[in-house]
Amino acid sequence: MKKNIKVKNIVLKNAADVFTPVSLMFGFYIIFHGHLIPGGGLQGGVIVAAAVILIHFGYGYEKAQKLFNMEILIKNGAIGAILYTSFAIVGLLFFGNFCRNIFFDMGRIGELFSSGTIFFA
Repeated sequence: MKKNIKVKNIVLKNAADVFTPVSLMFGFYIIFHGHLIPGGGLQGGVIVAAAVILIHFGYGYEKAQKLFNMEILIKNGAIGAILYTSFAIVGLLFFGNFCRNIFFDMGRIGELFSSGTIFFA
């Protein structure tokens, strides 16, 4: 006989409670400093996605859907794609190269704003 279990595993809930804020902070840190390391933006996105998956595993689909409004996420994704394309086209228009850095000598190497246009894209 199957029991109808509505409560998620307490270990998963506690793990989601503990690791989600840490994953989000670390993921956004990697995203904001992604231009300083190879593949940083992608790696940060994977860490943030892991935090969302933790919430889904710990609290279920309904809670994750309430916390992360899909309409807002889709709109933000579209805005990000438009901004990336805009910055890339600015380099094409001014210097003849797609994704060209239009801010020369901006900051020192290794600092947050040292990459010029790449940081904003």
